[in-house]
Amino acid sequence: MNPTPHAFEIKELIASSIDVSAPEPFGTYLFAYDEQGAEIARDLERTVFLEAFNNTSSLLFDEYHRFERASIFICVIDHRRRECAGMMRVILPVRGGPGLKSLLDVEPIWKRSAATLFEEAGLEYDPDQSWDIATLAVAREYRTAASLGLMHIGLYQAIARLGRHFGVKWLVAILDYAVYRLIRLQLRRCFVALAEERSYLGSARSVPACCALQIAEAETRENDSILHELIYVGSTIKPALRQLDLSSAIGRVEELVDVSSSSNDRRQAPRIPR
Repeated sequence: MNPTPHAFEIKELIASSIDVSAPEPFGTYLFAYDEQGAEIARDLERTVFLEAFNNTSSLLFDEYHRFERASIFICVIDHRRRECAGMMRVILPVRGGPGLKSLLDVEPIWKRSAATLFEEAGLEYDPDQSWDIATLAVAREYRTAASLGLMHIGLYQAIARLGRHFGVKWLVAILDYAVYRLIRLQLRRCFVALAEERSYLGSARSVPACCALQIAEAETRENDSILHELIYVGSTIKPALRQLDLSSAIGRVEELVDVSSSSNDRRQAPRIPR
């Protein structure tokens, strides 16, 4: 396990990873697991999960290290303070890879497979076209009402626009119930719980949840033009939040899938469609 960096090292890493000339106070960035910038997200992940759920660095390493090669990290960074304000660890369905952690962890806790939970909900189970929001964290000082909404919009906007490009059908996650309720409120109930609340990795109340990404966008376009603009277009928040550089992010995901897939089985094509 790599040593935990000091705060000044993270600030230096942020300064070298962002556009320091950006006029927007916040910006959304994506890092592949093997980029130095990924440590920016891991640092906030360690801090928040220790505070909220008493998840130590060792526990997080044990839980997530085998999924690293299939992981990307999305960050919302405070340009002025050079701090990571929010992060999301996303695990991709790499051929020959470890699978999606949230789907694998369902059966030991809820005593039913992810496929069964989808079937019981009348939903199509398609792990090959699903992305896993494995962790989601917002720094304590950005959890005020206004800031928290911006953090969630920035993170969800990035994964929604990126997932749209790759034809992703489902976003899956195991969410602390308080986070689940807040995201449902902010995003017009696009996430739905697949089972009852149970204890999971230090959270006394967690639920397995999913979002039908393509359907969510269509329904938002029809029923909430303001939210649709915020998430899928984003022009109204550009003065506050620099959006993810989509073309660069797409290239990173394509490269990650190619590298991870070939390292597991060079004869097989990646699961994510082109």
